[in-house]
Amino acid sequence: MAIPITHVLSHWGQAFPFCSMSANEFYSSVESIAESHEFSDVKVEHVKNKEGGLLSASGEYLQIRHKELVFEVSATQFGKNFYLTSWLYETEGTLRQLLKFAKAGEYLSERAAKRTFSKPIRKPCS
Repeated sequence: MAIPITHVLSHWGQAFPFCSMSANEFYSSVESIAESHEFSDVKVEHVKNKEGGLLSASGEYLQIRHKELVFEVSATQFGKNFYLTSWLYETEGTLRQLLKFAKAGEYLSERAAKRTFSKPIRKPCS
């Protein structure tokens, strides 16, 4: 099932020359690390995403989800090289879906989609 993406936060790709590892080995390692940290409200699962349009091939990704934040990583072996690509994005959460039906929903939904750091402390640290 496709997840509605409201904001792509990061996209990254990296080749590791002469590194030999299967995607399943990599995914298992990441899943073990996530389990060992005992994160609350984090869901880790394998998903298939279309690489393009309706008739394009599907790629397998490891998806790590926490509320509206989703991190997906794809691992593949190609010849003597190992490749990783990742996407970090926000999804449309329940609150944003409800705001769409409100009169000021578009404005509030747009504001809710923008994650920011908290306001800086005004006084200097001593």
